[in-house]
Amino acid sequence: MLNGWVLDTLCIHPSPKIIRPFTTEVALDDEFIDSLKMRLNEARATDVAKDALTLLNWAVSEVKEGRVILSADKNLNDMHRLAMPALDRVK
Repeated sequence: MLNGWVLDTLCIHPSPKIIRPFTTEVALDDEFIDSLKMRLNEARATDVAKDALTLLNWAVSEVKEGRVILSADKNLNDMHRLAMPALDRVK
């Protein structure tokens, strides 16, 4: 079943002194968001969304600087590169 989750992120106006709340609605599968909430020990879907957007923002910044996003085991072996079409479109 899909439900709409309201994300309360920030949208920064061109003037750095003015910050206004930004709200958007995203349809997510209940089991998917509940699983993420449980694994992250978060009570609210909004907190999961904020974490996800923070991570995506960091990844975009890294790619923009010419870096790649990798994961590895604790011994820095068995490396995997993150494949995400959105990051391939970063300019």
